[in-house]
Amino acid sequence: MSNSFSLQYAYRLFFLFGLFLVLSFLQMMPLLVRPNVFLVFAVVVGFFIARIFPLLLLLFLEVAWLGYSPFFEIEYLILVCIGLVSFFLMRFFFLRRELWMLLVIIGASQIIFWALMYGGGAIISISFTIELLYNILIGSVFYLFYVWLEKKFS
Repeated sequence: MSNSFSLQYAYRLFFLFGLFLVLSFLQMMPLLVRPNVFLVFAVVVGFFIARIFPLLLLLFLEVAWLGYSPFFEIEYLILVCIGLVSFFLMRFFFLRRELWMLLVIIGASQIIFWALMYGGGAIISISFTIELLYNILIGSVFYLFYVWLEKKFS
């Protein structure tokens, strides 16, 4: 591995996290149903990041940005686990990095997240469907941005 590859990889991670910071302000919009940018970002970094230490760093930064709580919150653990599962799915099952695969993983992750956080009955709701549509849209933005970054910094 050359130094230029490492620097290019670092640029991609930096800009990916920058997009996450910008999109995370969608969480503060006065909507009845908001997108779960944190869930989508956990899936996206697991989907694209090829090394475990940058992945863990980005997941740690995500949880730090999510907010500090003096108490353990199960949501943080679920988000980190979803990011790790996404990472291991991509590495050990040799899935292709295509948009449709990312969107399937986002959908499955949202089902798991809602089942763990809100109970299984909440999955059959308008809120779940609207959030899923938001998350798919945001996941597509992350995908297109990362593909552009790969071309720009390769």
